[in-house]
Amino acid sequence: EAAGLTVILDLHWSDEGDLTSTSVGQKCMPDRNSVDFWKSVAAHYASDPRVMFELYNEPHDTPWSVWRNGGTFTCNDGVTYNAAGMQQLTDAVRSSGARNVVVIGGLQYAYDLSGVPSVGAITGGNVAYATHPYEWVADTPARWDAAFGFLTHSVPVIATEFGSSGCTPDSYASSILNYFRTHGVSYTVWAWYAGGCQFPAVISDAAGTCVAYGCTVQADMTAYAKGSQAPVTPARSPFPAPRVDAISWG
Repeated sequence: EAAGLTVILDLHWSDEGDLTSTSVGQKCMPDRNSVDFWKSVAAHYASDPRVMFELYNEPHDTPWSVWRNGGTFTCNDGVTYNAAGMQQLTDAVRSSGARNVVVIGGLQYAYDLSGVPSVGAITGGNVAYATHPYEWVADTPARWDAAFGFLTHSVPVIATEFGSSGCTPDSYASSILNYFRTHGVSYTVWAWYAGGCQFPAVISDAAGTCVAYGCTVQADMTAYAKGSQAPVTPARSPFPAPRVDAISWG
C-alpha cells in the first residue's frame, strides 16, 4: 500500500473440512473452515478498502450449483466433503462488516465463468469475477468470449492470473492484452518468478530481466502508466439471463 498498490488476499488451498489433514492443497472447493477464515480476515481488514478478497483461488471439477451455493459432493481426488459456495463465503465477509471488494473465480481452475448466469449472480455488493486464461487453456478470442468476455458487459471481470510458458516470442500476450483492454478486463500477471521456460514467468532472473512474454506485459503496463492507452469501459447492462450453454470440457 505504501507503494500505491491495492492488495489482493486470496485463499489458495483447502483441507476439505479436516483441520488435521496432511493432504492440504488446491482442492476442488473451499470448505466450512474457509468460512471461518474469511470471517476473521474480513473483520481484520474491514476498514481498509485497498484490500480485496479473492475468495478461493481455482475452483474445479464441481457442479455450478455447488460452486455458488455449496453442498456435499465428491472432489476428483475421491474425498467427499461439505463445500462452501461462493455465496456463503461472500456472506461470511459481509457478516463481518466488511464492504471490501470480493473477487470470485469461476470453474476450470477459475478460467470458466460461462455457467454463472445459470445459477445467478453472487449477491452482497462490491463483487467482481475472476478468470485465469492461461495460454494452454484457450488462446482465441472466441473462446474468451464464451468463457468470460460476455460477463464484462454486466459485471467487473479481473484476470487475477494469466500467463504463457516458453521463452520464445508468441502472439498470446499481445492478443490477450488487447482483449483485456477492449473488454475492460483488469489484470494481474503471473508470475514475478524466475521459473524457467516451462513456468509462466515474466522474468528470467532475480534482477528482473523480462522474458519475451514479460516484456510485452511490461510495455502494456507502461502504456497505461503513461496514459498512451486506456481500457475500454463496456456499456453496462443487467446481469445476463440464465443460459444453459456452459462450456463443456469433456
